[in-house]
Amino acid sequence: MLLKKFEDFKNNKLNKTFVLENMLPPGTELMKNKEDLVQKMKNLPNNNEEDWGNDANFIMDMREVFYNMYSDKENQDIDSIDDMVYYAFENYGILPGFTILLSNYNGQVNNGGHIQYFGNGYASSGSSGAFQSHDDLEMHDVMLDAWKESGFNKFSKSGRKAFEVAQEFEIERAEDDCSYCGGSGQEEEEVEHEDEEGDTYTETEYDTCGECRGTGTIESDDMEVVNADVLDSRLYDVNSRLLYDLERFLMIKYLD
Repeated sequence: MLLKKFEDFKNNKLNKTFVLENMLPPGTELMKNKEDLVQKMKNLPNNNEEDWGNDANFIMDMREVFYNMYSDKENQDIDSIDDMVYYAFENYGILPGFTILLSNYNGQVNNGGHIQYFGNGYASSGSSGAFQSHDDLEMHDVMLDAWKESGFNKFSKSGRKAFEVAQEFEIERAEDDCSYCGGSGQEEEEVEHEDEEGDTYTETEYDTCGECRGTGTIESDDMEVVNADVLDSRLYDVNSRLLYDLERFLMIKYLD
């Protein structure tokens, strides 16, 4: 069922709001089965159930609950990180899925920039797939829609600033030097001429490269992040506060 939903999503060409309006189960709530999820977090091996509410690590505990499901090879519903996120949306609401996506985004960028986030597949369908070819931002778009619906931006200035950065994240087809002309954009040809006295001589003549049409470059099979360094710098300015604010936001929502 979850894989069917994901295939439907991949084939859809509508705008980003489609995700929460149509991709997720009808009537997707901000939180559902709240008590069940909190109990699962309390029951994690390293937690003391009696003291847990006084020193809750909501982000890591929530992630661990769902990553344990992902790691469970007998769980047929969760075969990828995408499945895990959609399982969280369907069974526990928007907030857990958003927490997984945002913490992955922040962690990957903090470790190796937006290039690593994209390269490791966390932004794309079929995430995560490090060293595989990615050419979409489908899961990143899911995160943006969940982000807007979560209410986090109304709670946190760092959340709003990080959201502005995430909205500008985009990729484009990379370009390589044209192998035919070596990046010059011109083809060289040795042309033989004859002078007035009947003697022949050779000149090098140049014409527009027919392979790259004079640009000197050809499209690569790879994608690259647009303005990666700028986006990285802007997210680094707020990411030390971002997860702290998300932690407080979750505690208010789940311990209220």
